[in-house]
Order: sequence, then C-alpha cells, then structure tokens
Amino acid sequence: MTKVQAADLTWEQFAQLLRDLNRGPDAPKLRGWLEWPDGCSFDWWTSWNSEIACYCAWQRPRRKNFSTVVPEATAGRIFAPDGQLQWRVLPGERDTRIWRVVFIGSNQWWQDAQLAGFRDFSDQFSACSIRRCQYYLWGLHSPISPGEWVELRIPQRFSYPVEKPCRGVRIEVEDFLNSVGEVVLSRWCDLIPVDE
Repeated sequence: MTKVQAADLTWEQFAQLLRDLNRGPDAPKLRGWLEWPDGCSFDWWTSWNSEIACYCAWQRPRRKNFSTVVPEATAGRIFAPDGQLQWRVLPGERDTRIWRVVFIGSNQWWQDAQLAGFRDFSDQFSACSIRRCQYYLWGLHSPISPGEWVELRIPQRFSYPVEKPCRGVRIEVEDFLNSVGEVVLSRWCDLIPVDE
C-alpha cells in the first residue's frame, strides 16, 4: 500500500530530514527538482552535499551545492520509482517560514523515529484509483549540445537527469484519482529516455 505522510517543519527539522536520507546501495537512484523565483534545478540527488546544476534567468548553468541552494528554493521534490518527498515553503508566524513536506511512496525512506512528527494520511487516499501516465518534457537533444535538450519555441535549454543519451525524455507520473476521476494527488516516479 502507498504511504502518504505529511508534516509542517521548521528549516532545522527539514534540513535534518534531508541529511538523514540514506537509501543504501541497492535502492533506485534519486532525482531532485528545486524551483525558486528566477531559476530551477533538475538533477541527480545523492546527498545533502550533492553538486547540482542550477539554471537561473539570464545566466549560464552553474553547479552548486544542494545544501546552499535548498534554503532559497520555494518548492521542490526528490523522487524515485518507489517514492517522492515533496515540499513547498509557506509563510509562518512572525516572519518565519514553514516547510510543508509530503512523502508519497511504497517504501519507507527513513526509520520511523525520523518521521515522528509526520501524520499518516494514507487512509484518506486508500479509496483512490491509481493511474500511471507519461508526459513528454520540453526539448530535443542535439549532438551540438551534449547533455542538454533544446526547445526553440521558448527558447530554453534543459538538462534532465537520465542515465543514457537520448533524443527526448518523458516523465512518468502516478496520479491518485477520486471516485469521479479527478486527480487529488500526484507524484513523479521516473524519467524515461525516448529515441523516437
């Protein structure tokens, strides 16, 4: 059964949760998505001190340490086929910020003690049907730009964390549907290389 757990955390609690994320050598690789007002990152995520590619408006992509980028991010997610940790930053009392964090997955990524402040909402989604679908991501790969997918309609270059070179990329998404077929919860599962 898929677990759905959530909590509102302080920055210190959230940072510790990410530091404690240790999945072991046999677990699927993690990908991370971060967004902030003038940029984003979509890269492999290995640890709190991972180097990630950051794309900011009007700048060339740069590699930065995850631990220095995540405090400025307004939202993000770390995902693999077996689960996703998603968050967004909300205003709190007295000019503080709250990290609203949701874990959706079939695999527990931490020891239960590390999720002590999380509430379990799994039963609220147990009646949902689950639909997996795939969507094409922007851009086509060009041999002139290794590791980048170019989209001329925007214009923008994208970098996607995939394991092999490919012409295009699809994202696999798992949607939770209520009794009338509306999506009430969604999680990213995987990136699929496409050579069509």
